[in-house]
Amino acid sequence: MFDAQAWYLRDVILGSKKLPSRDEMAEHSQQTDYSLLPEMIEEQEQQFRDWDHHKNREIMAYRDHGEAVPDILAPGF
Repeated sequence: MFDAQAWYLRDVILGSKKLPSRDEMAEHSQQTDYSLLPEMIEEQEQQFRDWDHHKNREIMAYRDHGEAVPDILAPGF
């Protein structure tokens, strides 16, 4: 992700790309307004506590538990 951002910034500096207007940027910033964030914080804290507990209980199998989003198991090695 960072390398793509760096390439975009390089192109803006070199003049091959043009930044959008402030109004266009404001329109797109609405897309990242996460209204569910306060509710998600408690779930993330609980997920971290569960992960830490699983890691302390069995270091080689702590990744064998499902994720909150999406509810899938980590890939095996």
